Amino acid sequence: MKTDHTERSLQDRRIIGRIFNANLHTDEFGTVANSVKAPMEGDDTFPIWFALTELHEMGATPSLKTAKKIAENLGRDLNATIVTYLQWKKFHGEVA
Repeated sequence: MKTDHTERSLQDRRIIGRIFNANLHTDEFGTVANSVKAPMEGDDTFPIWFALTELHEMGATPSLKTAKKIAENLGRDLNATIVTYLQWKKFHGEVA
């Protein structure tokens, strides 16, 4: 039996799936687009991914330099940030 948190998380991913609506697959394990699984809340890379998505939704085109600045401000690993940035671009259908 699913907990309320799990059910809410699955519902959020389905909403995200409808928003992006391209090569998207959502199940209890996460949202997948273009062979990339988006991190879930609580994952180490989620804060970077979330910040990049927020910038993108505001009309900005996040760059690797921007992702690194975000990582530095959050005290995150820069190597993991580079990988997250490249996965984020692929997830959204941009050539990395």
